[in-house]
Amino acid sequence: MHIGDALAALNSDSVYQDNLITHAAKLKTAWQESSDGMMVGTALDQIATLPKEGSAAKKLAYQLVSESGWALRWLDFFTAAQQERPFLQPAFQHFTNGILHSVVIADTSHATLSLAALDGAALQQAKRATDGSADIVGFTPSTVYMKILCGSGEAEFYRKAELDSGATTCAASACEKVQPGKLVVIDGISESVRFARAHGHILMLRILLKPLNARPRQEFDAATGRLVFQASGDDRETRMQMMLALLRTMERSDAAPVMAMLSRRGSAYMRWQAVRETIATDTRTGVNELRHMAEQDDVPELQALAARTLADLESQYPQIHEVKRA
Repeated sequence: MHIGDALAALNSDSVYQDNLITHAAKLKTAWQESSDGMMVGTALDQIATLPKEGSAAKKLAYQLVSESGWALRWLDFFTAAQQERPFLQPAFQHFTNGILHSVVIADTSHATLSLAALDGAALQQAKRATDGSADIVGFTPSTVYMKILCGSGEAEFYRKAELDSGATTCAASACEKVQPGKLVVIDGISESVRFARAHGHILMLRILLKPLNARPRQEFDAATGRLVFQASGDDRETRMQMMLALLRTMERSDAAPVMAMLSRRGSAYMRWQAVRETIATDTRTGVNELRHMAEQDDVPELQALAARTLADLESQYPQIHEVKRA
């Protein structure tokens, strides 16, 4: 096997590596200072000054995605640079799961702008390899604007609904053909879209508007509509949940009072997780917090859930009655 000079230098020459990194940074700066880059930067800055989830921010996001010529020029600019230096990695975050490959063009506290390419062959191969396992539909609490730049296929749309029992379910609402120029707008709190198939590759431009109050991310079984997974949509709350789980695993009952405090702040989902972890760590402290939530919480759904859980615990474990109020 022959290893070319450029590949050998990439593996062993730190100066060559540094030059590539420096060149990538210069290219990114050059694009940001171009007319397209300044237009995108100005739009994102304006979105950051507007009320989150407001109509003005949504209008700017819509324009940024619908007037997508700049995105194709962005792609041409960096593709040319890649052809000139094949081992160059543009200085943008990029992710892949083997089916969807995305590059983050810009990311702020209010919005994430990205280009994504869907591999149709990999998508079909993954569908064949599921072997009857749950077919998952995900809901992310963000407003997403997506424009198809090239490629075609079919997209499935899902909506969430609340049952009479108070439980949340999801069901398919439509299946539509997608082709270049199609613009899709998704309210991630109640809507979701996923690709059923793609003919070749689909290239899309997306902007995600981050919500003011992060709601839980949820996943459902597409066949039954049953909720199978839920996690906080707030990165800070996600870290706090990991901390609570660690304290519970370490059996740190001395930390129970602090854990209980977290059940009175943050989102309803975060507070519910805090109560559960507190009960598992220190029964007396946790049950007292559950009682407080069942009697005084200002979120009706959470108060009802706490009351039902407390009643279930008291019926299964009569000794719970002996736990005195703090």
